[in-house]
Amino acid sequence: MESSLILSFLDLLALPERRLFPEDALAFAQCQRIVGLALAACEKTIQIVYERTLRPNEKIHQPWIERCKG
Repeated sequence: MESSLILSFLDLLALPERRLFPEDALAFAQCQRIVGLALAACEKTIQIVYERTLRPNEKIHQPWIERCKG
């Protein structure tokens, strides 16, 4: 299960004054968009690190690294 989904569910169970996300639907959607972009950036960063550190130098695929940076 995706950990961000689990955290969103647990956030709904918390008392309103202890929640991480706003109750307003529009504000919630904006927060989720930011979280989604941050998660995508983290994932691409990890892919770049793996490409550079786990592959032998002669097999590093620079176009893949550039695609991840984009």
